[in-house]
Amino acid sequence: MVDLRGQILHMRKVSKKLMFIDIEVTGETNENTRESLIFKFWEVPELYDLINRGSDKLHVGDIVTFFGAWDDTAFSVSQYTIMVPWSSVSEGLAFTPVPPATVSTTKRKVSSAEALCKFFVNTGRCDAVNCPYKHTDPSDLKQARAEFVRERKDRRLLVHEENFDSPIESASKRAEVLSNWIVETYGAEYLAGGTVLDWPAAGATSPSSWR
Repeated sequence: MVDLRGQILHMRKVSKKLMFIDIEVTGETNENTRESLIFKFWEVPELYDLINRGSDKLHVGDIVTFFGAWDDTAFSVSQYTIMVPWSSVSEGLAFTPVPPATVSTTKRKVSSAEALCKFFVNTGRCDAVNCPYKHTDPSDLKQARAEFVRERKDRRLLVHEENFDSPIESASKRAEVLSNWIVETYGAEYLAGGTVLDWPAAGATSPSSWR
């Protein structure tokens, strides 16, 4: 795990499961560089709550240390620590976001020259004449297959999780999620009457069918 420290210049949400943050990183040479950080909430669900509420909520202008790893050309964040909140030094002034020079509002289509040939990845050969897709070096075939599978998995996860109206919670919150659902479904007054609920039999749909 590596870290990057800098001031947040711009924040943009692509979807409920994907977010980008641009920061200005000050290196040892005092030359400021701009880096784009990516938050994959389907990989680290707890980041969604941290970013959006509470004392760890991120704001433009904050100076933050981000921890994670480089993924292709972007830095993938797994956790962070706010070093200097903008509110503590701004004297009530709002920080003016600094968006990238060009921000595309549409998804970039991957050209055939950039995309791997699925036949070559799966079999190690391609019999197509003048195939427009990319064929990797045979020695890198194992790595290419892993990358091909990972990209397809990430795309499916994004499409699948876009169908949810609320953020996906991590497995560590399963007891909290279940208890909240029980209270919302049956009401605190009903539960306060001394009723003990156990996991229902298959097909049970009402309190009377709970054991």
